[in-house]
Amino acid sequence: HGAKLPAGALVQIPLGRRQEKGVVIGSRNVADYKMEIKSANFELRNIAKIISNEPVLTKQQIELVLFLGQYYFCSPGLFAKMMLPKKTQSPPPPSPPPQGRGRLRGGGQKLIIAPTIFISEKIAINEKNAVLWYSELTQKQKNAAWLAVRNGQAETIIGTRSAVFLPFTNLKKIIIKDGANPSHKSWDMFPHYDSRVAV
Repeated sequence: HGAKLPAGALVQIPLGRRQEKGVVIGSRNVADYKMEIKSANFELRNIAKIISNEPVLTKQQIELVLFLGQYYFCSPGLFAKMMLPKKTQSPPPPSPPPQGRGRLRGGGQKLIIAPTIFISEKIAINEKNAVLWYSELTQKQKNAAWLAVRNGQAETIIGTRSAVFLPFTNLKKIIIKDGANPSHKSWDMFPHYDSRVAV
């Protein structure tokens, strides 16, 4: 397309006969890599469509998906999918942090990871203005929580293991409740990961 896409942009790419969504992790000038491309055993394809020029993943999220992909020997794309609240379309673009009350006040964001939904909800009772995150939330609730974290409105985030994939803007503190609990590891769904490794 000629324009340099930022890391985290969401695109549609041809993969065989299918069109798949992909997240840009970096871009380079093809002219600088002609020899490497010629000797490599793959074909370059053009991006079919730019879905979101605005990054849908933060730099930290991209670093995390690449780390987890290597650590667990699987596609980083599996983890990238888990970081987006909407699977079939791009999430809404981030809006600027709100002015006044809802804005982070220098302390940064705090993530509390609990082994179960029940414990997450119990912790939330004693935390002011906490945002909850777990798999049983409705799509609307997930989108609202995702945006609140991304826009800096959420100061305290409480959730189960998948909360580690949220788009934090200024994460300063992580607390793992009942760290020995086996529920911090995903045994029941793929990709398998341990939230204690991800943080």
